[in-house]
Amino acid sequence: MVTMTKDNNLYNVLVRYTIEPSDQAELVDVLKRAAHAFEPLPGFVSLTMHRGMDDKQIVVYLQWRSKADSDACASNPIWLASGQELYEKFIIPGRATMEPQAFEIVYQLEGAAQGVQ
Repeated sequence: MVTMTKDNNLYNVLVRYTIEPSDQAELVDVLKRAAHAFEPLPGFVSLTMHRGMDDKQIVVYLQWRSKADSDACASNPIWLASGQELYEKFIIPGRATMEPQAFEIVYQLEGAAQGVQ
């Protein structure tokens, strides 16, 4: 379950992909397929994907139990096999750029609409 709170002590990684608008839908599909590789990995908590309304960006928000769990993913054979399509179709040929960055939640404010579905 996605839990975005200041006190959950999770390791948060945001990965921003920049892409041509004509390629965004295909990249979303590739990322969705690759995302399932995270499920069995130790320490994986959640993944949320955001599509930029400008059709030029995708942001993937990953939560891990720890930095060590996140780091271990990069060399895990499950992720390497699943991420191969992403790298071969988009990253290596330069159709998309990928910028991962870790973040710490330092402040949170909830409004009256909290919990609205």
